[in-house]
Amino acid sequence: MLIDLEGYYILAQIYLGTRLTVTFQNSMDLHDRKVLILSEVAGVVDEYAGDEITCLRIDENGGTFAHDLSLRLRRPEIANFPEAIIFDDKGQSHIRFRGCAKNINFRNETKYDIWL
Repeated sequence: MLIDLEGYYILAQIYLGTRLTVTFQNSMDLHDRKVLILSEVAGVVDEYAGDEITCLRIDENGGTFAHDLSLRLRRPEIANFPEAIIFDDKGQSHIRFRGCAKNINFRNETKYDIWL
């Protein structure tokens, strides 16, 4: 699944236990926020430095990062975990964030997310 995030920036990243929540803020509409939730995180590489982001790709059946983590951690089940990848270019060649978790959910922010 490919999600267009042009015009958004990362407002917050909160890591609590094995759950990572990333909140995206629309730069033109302060009431427009999205959240990416990674539950039972296996690994994260975060190179975001306030740069512009363009899209989020969620690979439901794992990928190279999940496979690499499964080998490094000697946990074969991780190879099938979904991945979330944030890019700063439309060509999806420059990665700013990569996360692998048992469950990944991307949705609009709700009133239950306000404490973030």
